Amino acid sequence: MIVLGLSAHEHGATAAVVRDGQVIAAAAEERFTRQSHDPNFPRFAIEFCLREAGLPAHALDRIVFHEDPHSRFTRVMTTTLATGFPWSPRLFVRSMAEWLSGRLWVRNTISRRLDVHPDKVSFVPHHLSHAAHALASSPFDEAAVLIAHTIGEWGCSVLCSGTIEDGIEIDVHEQLPYPHSLGLVGASLALFCGFRPYEGVRALSDLAAFGRPSQLEALREIVTLQPDGTYRVQPDWLALDAIAEQPHSSPFTPRFRAAFGEPRDTRVPLPFRSSQKGPAPTPDAQAIRFADLAASWQVLVEEAVLGLARRLHHHAPTPRLCFTGALADNPRLVARLDADGPFDTVFVPPAVGARGAAVGAAMLASAPPRQRSAQSPFVGRAYDETADAEMMAIVEPRYWPRFRLRGCDSDPNVRVEVRPGLALDALVDVVVADLAAGRVVGWVQGRFGLGPHSAGHRLVLCAPANADAAMRLNERVVDRPSWHHSGLAIAEGSAVKVLELEGPPGILHRWGQSTARPRPEVLDQVCEAVHVDGTVRPTVCTARDTPRLHHLLCAFGDRVGLAALLTATLREGELPMAASPADALLVFARTELDTLVINNLLVKKESP
Repeated sequence: MIVLGLSAHEHGATAAVVRDGQVIAAAAEERFTRQSHDPNFPRFAIEFCLREAGLPAHALDRIVFHEDPHSRFTRVMTTTLATGFPWSPRLFVRSMAEWLSGRLWVRNTISRRLDVHPDKVSFVPHHLSHAAHALASSPFDEAAVLIAHTIGEWGCSVLCSGTIEDGIEIDVHEQLPYPHSLGLVGASLALFCGFRPYEGVRALSDLAAFGRPSQLEALREIVTLQPDGTYRVQPDWLALDAIAEQPHSSPFTPRFRAAFGEPRDTRVPLPFRSSQKGPAPTPDAQAIRFADLAASWQVLVEEAVLGLARRLHHHAPTPRLCFTGALADNPRLVARLDADGPFDTVFVPPAVGARGAAVGAAMLASAPPRQRSAQSPFVGRAYDETADAEMMAIVEPRYWPRFRLRGCDSDPNVRVEVRPGLALDALVDVVVADLAAGRVVGWVQGRFGLGPHSAGHRLVLCAPANADAAMRLNERVVDRPSWHHSGLAIAEGSAVKVLELEGPPGILHRWGQSTARPRPEVLDQVCEAVHVDGTVRPTVCTARDTPRLHHLLCAFGDRVGLAALLTATLREGELPMAASPADALLVFARTELDTLVINNLLVKKESP
């Protein structure tokens, strides 16, 4: 049985094709359009998935959309018109125009664009899509599932449990309906602090480490925790309907501004530095205000999610938990849930938003897998670098300076060395030597991942003890402030040597979803990966999951004594993750990336 799962009309539109319970291919539309969080109908992602499956659309058994648009439209109508909910008539008219012109008629749109009968198209409740993806991605056959996201049709936080036997079965125990959404409150605070709402979960978590929870009591007026483990969001503080339907609309009411002041001017950078090594700038009062707000939110959301987890454990007293939804993209929250929650084992899928929901919708409609195994996140497109190697042989670097990222040094006489078709050992030898010399390396291998953060196939790498390389990686390659928490890729055999773990690394450290503390004896060797709160965000690489990266890490460990590298997702600024070799080469040309590896192709900048 072959099923196509789709998500659209919100951030991260995605297509996924599943055959008999196994994901054949899945990709977000942004990978092909290069529009971050592209919400449009995933035309190019669908074309890719069908090509990978080797069949036309009419040969699909079913096409499943990740939510019920009619139920969601009912919620939009009733809540925005209900007495007591602050709403904007202009926003309401704009939202209705969007719904009535397309979103409400998703079945007809899919039928027309794919040339299939409308009876093949069905809908799955949004929270079930999330739950099915989390469970299917995990190594569990049975688990509790906690969903804490922005908004689906009605549910904002959902407590459920599921099993995988003859198919995926999800039992919903309880859900907190709109407007009681931790995700929407978090998105509003992210916008207030100057971040894009649906990327702000991780940014707020990183910023929180620089502040104190001095505004916690004020935030408790917005989100009130209940003795039974639930919470309530007071709707007169924020216009949540605004950010729910139009993510960049201002949700800040006069009452909110009176309590918390004006939003951050994004033209003024936050003067913080993540690493504990070297002098740190002195933040001003405004920067401290936003850091304190982020720290207060971090405390509050941890308390709220722990309360939900304890309540869920009463409904489903199993030792295993799958945690998903927008809030699961908060590594510090995940670490707290793992340490202090009632479940022995916590799993977070690499794609926790609409990307994963498309996969989950298809999994619910698919036949059960013949052989049960945890799903790999590397289900995107793979590329042949041959044509790019031929193109690189005739490039003219002297024309690059005019296109360079602001702040990057430009040398019009730079020479580009191109070495195609290298054997893995020879390739790794060159890359290890470059990393040891303080160079910044781009790493593109195989299929790209489904989630917004690279799980090992689209990375920027540098030595974790080299402050200059880490600064260039942050500010002159991926173009982000240095206060963000970088990742730390560690070879599986070195994880216990690097991290303070009670036993072998667990599934939470497999794709960088949590934080951990490094051992004191290795601090100097990983200092640029240590955040100001004393934690690292590890990705423990295995020869099974990421064999080429694992080989590189082991070779680097043989060279310097520790098989660990500082990492960031290969991207530039607010652009999506580099998917194709052309995307990666554009980053190479525009930034201070010194070396780029694309499968077996090596490209290096060399000064005369």
